[in-house]
Amino acid sequence: MGIVVVYAQQKTEKAVANMPLEEVADNILPEDGDYTKLLYKDYVDEEVGKQVCKKYNLDFETISFTNMSDEILDYSSALGIAAKSGEQPLLIDAADDRIIEDSIEKESLEMQLNEGYAFGGADKVIKEYCAAINLNQENSKIKDLTADQLFEICGLCREASPHGDE
Repeated sequence: MGIVVVYAQQKTEKAVANMPLEEVADNILPEDGDYTKLLYKDYVDEEVGKQVCKKYNLDFETISFTNMSDEILDYSSALGIAAKSGEQPLLIDAADDRIIEDSIEKESLEMQLNEGYAFGGADKVIKEYCAAINLNQENSKIKDLTADQLFEICGLCREASPHGDE
């Protein structure tokens, strides 16, 4: 599910940290266990979410995570990264961010994808992709990739991740 899941997790963790303990359990999971109530709109930037829903002909107000394919979530991740992290470098070494930042948008593409797809192979995917399109990954920033290119990279990371089909 990619970066959207990480974003949702971070948003939930921040909300939970500010909640009285007795409210925590009631607000993380749907009371009746109906995961269709986990609405996409509650975990994504509105502009990004509306673009994704327009592309895939979905209703932004009612679509839940359980009704979204990996492809849709990868596209959402790509748009979110492009919108919020354009100035960040592609690789960790270029960013010198071996320590996770307090905000995912401040991290390199490699770190965001490693976190989002729960694996450590984003560097290989990014390097191979950049070589294929003749882009110098050492000096490039996320904004040097189009949203479609980021979408392709997200899909490749999902496929490479051992968690990609979960």
